Amino acid sequence: MSEESRKKMSISHKGKSLSPEHRTNLTASIRKSMTPEVRKKISEAGKGRCPSKETREKMSLWQKGKPKSPETCAKLSEYRGERASNWKGGVSFEPYCVKFDEPFKERCRNFFGRVCVECGKTEDENGKNLSVHHVNFDKMTCCNDKIPLYVALCQSCHAKTNYNREYWEKHFSDLISEIYYGCCYLPKEENL
Repeated sequence: MSEESRKKMSISHKGKSLSPEHRTNLTASIRKSMTPEVRKKISEAGKGRCPSKETREKMSLWQKGKPKSPETCAKLSEYRGERASNWKGGVSFEPYCVKFDEPFKERCRNFFGRVCVECGKTEDENGKNLSVHHVNFDKMTCCNDKIPLYVALCQSCHAKTNYNREYWEKHFSDLISEIYYGCCYLPKEENL
């Protein structure tokens, strides 16, 4: 369709609501067209992308003050633990390396200037200390033979790293290698 045709259609539909039958038919046709292949293509197209700041703010405002019904709460509770889409086999319960303590985290935060390496948000803007993210997603890094790679992230950027982990591991490994010359924390004697 041409841009002009789309605009005409958009204008002609403004202020009109769909009948319940029409909505049901639309939903059914969308569900039919959403084959596993189509879902995979959509998922691949969106990897590594994130909505604009303006869109995220609109989404946040839309969600705020919107109470969830008891039915919705019950449905959401069904997808916890092993049923959750991002379940990783219980790794969140595994212990961290004993060397990954608060003084070490402070050395990492100080190395990156107490600014999120992904979006540039400061700790003041974050509202709390930045998170120190294990680039290779291994909680025992420092206690085992893996190269210790860490980055300082704000809360929202840190949450993003739980999805598409291969992308984020490569992204931050390359960032540390190319911009920070392989370093990601201050030695003890420099952290004053």
